Amino acid sequence: RLYLRRWRSPRGATIFDHHMSTASGPSDGFVDMTVTIDHPRVSAVITTYDVAEHISEMSQRLAAMPVVDEIVIYDDGSSDCTPARLKDYAAEDSRVTLILASDNHGVASARNEALAQCHGEFVWFADPDDQWSPHLVEVLHQAVLDTGADIAVGRAEQRATDRPQNHCIDGLDRRATSDRAAATDLVLSGAMRGYLWNKLFRRSILPTAPFPAMRSQSDFLGLVGAWTGAIRHHHP
Repeated sequence: RLYLRRWRSPRGATIFDHHMSTASGPSDGFVDMTVTIDHPRVSAVITTYDVAEHISEMSQRLAAMPVVDEIVIYDDGSSDCTPARLKDYAAEDSRVTLILASDNHGVASARNEALAQCHGEFVWFADPDDQWSPHLVEVLHQAVLDTGADIAVGRAEQRATDRPQNHCIDGLDRRATSDRAAATDLVLSGAMRGYLWNKLFRRSILPTAPFPAMRSQSDFLGLVGAWTGAIRHHHP
């Protein structure tokens, strides 16, 4: 179907889109392109800064996630060869929209800028050095489809080399669907924390810029804003 994309370069950033033959710089203003695509199911938001050594493994892990139809990568002014490696990756994977910022503004701003370019029904936030299971997003996506939930939360466990058992750091030890009030109780009790990679969000419940410009805990406060807008939460 026909889809109209309208781009503005954020803060002097350069946007590379696999649907565009040229990059749009800060002096270009708006660039309008009519392209033929399907409505994305899941948009992956990935922010980068001086992580060149992780780009290859990141691209391999994303290649094993077919339910991710759109990948928006925002590089926050890297000083190493991360931008060059990201350009190579974007040229190989048609799902990628790459945004290269000229200056560093912090991870919260980077996530907000990347989110603004997403068109998927659901959004998944991840970091390039995360070690995700290739089935993670597929399981979370199926959970929101089956339950109608606005947020799916996967149980996250920490593995310690000196302990025989894993330690739960986020989520529940059972399947459950909760409303807004119950989810708030889980947050206040510490059962649900500010990790982003083990959660899938319905795009429509996220605020325009959910992550405040803070040195730490911006991800947790962004989650609080998402929970405020969500009606149902599911723990698959």
